[in-house]
Amino acid sequence: MVKKVSVLMVLLLMMTLIPAQSFANEYNLYINGNNTGGMIMEHSGVKMLPLRYLANALNLELMWNQKDLAASTVFDGKDVMFKAGNDMAMVGGMSVRLDHPPTLMHGRLYISEMTLHDIMGLKVTYDGMKAEINLPKDIIDVAVEAGSFKTLAAALEAADLIGALKGDGPFTVFAPTDEAFAKLPAGTVESLLLPENKAKLIDILTYHVVAGEVKSSDVVNLEKATMLNGKDVKITIDGSNVMVNQAKVIAVDIEASNGVIHVIDEVIIPES
Repeated sequence: MVKKVSVLMVLLLMMTLIPAQSFANEYNLYINGNNTGGMIMEHSGVKMLPLRYLANALNLELMWNQKDLAASTVFDGKDVMFKAGNDMAMVGGMSVRLDHPPTLMHGRLYISEMTLHDIMGLKVTYDGMKAEINLPKDIIDVAVEAGSFKTLAAALEAADLIGALKGDGPFTVFAPTDEAFAKLPAGTVESLLLPENKAKLIDILTYHVVAGEVKSSDVVNLEKATMLNGKDVKITIDGSNVMVNQAKVIAVDIEASNGVIHVIDEVIIPES
């Protein structure tokens, strides 16, 4: 009897030492260089990502239904719902089959790497035990990251146009550099940033934006373009240079998630 009890105790001890889930690898999850605090788990040969950490990093509101073991959110304007153990997701009111069912682990819902790609269009890259997701950047983020459009960013903020250029677009922006703004007469920028000159500032800034995506290969075939303020700019070819009114295009086709940026060396001032 004592022997049987001892064997049973050994078996119970062994069971407590064996993890309920077996993970081949775990990867620290980064999004745009920031550590989310979450881990990608390799479970049954499939890399699984923690949905809660993804939602937090993407500024998505994630709702959890404990009864149905389901998580729902809105991504890219569509309602998305995942259920634990169910290989069908609801996306924009449509049923979509997943490569691997979402899985509950450590009290959190995980989705597969392929689901992330198929549903959200995001890709994971790996460097050792580090997993990185680089989100597409909009026109504003690209300009700020470049570091040479600080005056333009300040002007867009003063004109309350940041939100508009973070929208879906697409937009084409002829972006003046800080050096371009510095060419304006002394005191001009400071004056334009004053609240009482907001309407004039908006007119100038929207004179640098085209509705729609116009790549450089299209620009060279145009004689003019209608800008967001309703006024036209003249486009000319001067040798190897492309001119927009008096401004020279010095860099082209800088891509963003909601359009494209062409860099110019002067600020374009619309006629009154």
